[in-house]
Amino acid sequence: MWNDKYTMLKEGEIIRAGDEYDACVDGWRDPVDWQPIPTHMIGRPASDPNYPAHTIYRRLKAIGESEDE
Repeated sequence: MWNDKYTMLKEGEIIRAGDEYDACVDGWRDPVDWQPIPTHMIGRPASDPNYPAHTIYRRLKAIGESEDE
């Protein structure tokens, strides 16, 4: 499901152009379906990814960026 080239957005992080979100309907049964962020979501805070009902967002890491940054 995850790719080391991406980092998951934490709760409250601001969604930016170029981010992606998992558009699958049922996170328990469906495979992930990464889609580009729609323009109306840019600038909004990300929801808490720890809740399965919330959308999960990811961002492409910058070259040399570690998970802790």
